[in-house]
Amino acid sequence: MPSSVSSRSHKHWYDDPSLTISEYCRHPDNPPPRVRFTTEELDFYTNKHVKYQKLMQEQNDAMAHNHAEIFAAHARAQVILESELQNATPTELCTYADIQATLDDLEKKMERTPTTFDDRILLTTYAGNYIMLMDMHVLNHPARRGGDLVFGMAAKQLDPWFASKMTGPAWEGASLKMNTQTIELIPADMRRNAQSVTPSVLQGWKNNLPTLVGVGFINTSSDNIYATENSVFFVRDFATTTRGSCYFNVEFEDSGQDVFDFSPDDLFELIATAVYVRVEDAP
Repeated sequence: MPSSVSSRSHKHWYDDPSLTISEYCRHPDNPPPRVRFTTEELDFYTNKHVKYQKLMQEQNDAMAHNHAEIFAAHARAQVILESELQNATPTELCTYADIQATLDDLEKKMERTPTTFDDRILLTTYAGNYIMLMDMHVLNHPARRGGDLVFGMAAKQLDPWFASKMTGPAWEGASLKMNTQTIELIPADMRRNAQSVTPSVLQGWKNNLPTLVGVGFINTSSDNIYATENSVFFVRDFATTTRGSCYFNVEFEDSGQDVFDFSPDDLFELIATAVYVRVEDAP
């Protein structure tokens, strides 16, 4: 890297692709005149944003019904990701050219056809990193303006696409199946003995997470983001991954035999508006 900014020869200092982000921000002439993105550039970056948002969603959809394998695959993929980052240059020391090279490299990595959960975890990570780098260091580059228009342009394409994934015979059939295959998690005679989740009870669970296994809950609020009012759910199991994180298996009466994974923080948010019953003989 050259020893000083002044040693570089360019028509405008802010055109120099060898400037690092740190140098750019410290330059005495900063901020420079801001050049608006052209229509062609906006279309280009909008298409990239849409492409990789869809890629992430498609990979997540493909893994949605096997939560245990997701955790195992994530742990394996994390080893690969950490090795790739081991010799990476900190972002603030990267030049604009470095950022473009990184984006190109991520695109090459996403050309693979996924065959395993490990592949899908890697693809979602690469896609997310691509969008983040593009947002932070291309669309929001201090010498450019108008990059924020990409997000509105992308939303116009993504909103109907996401909506289409939740309509049609396949979705309606799945919804009907879910609504009709209910199970009883808390016997009716035990619901009368439901108790409030007091601060001391909550703290006891936080101090000893496995004691939540075998506890049934009835949500009492319409404001809960995870459960509808009066919905019943049951903590079926608790597990710890090889990397030290942990999660709970939770069942909902109106979701049949489906099991959902919750982190401790999410579970405590879920039970914050619920009453509980200790179900000794779980169904």
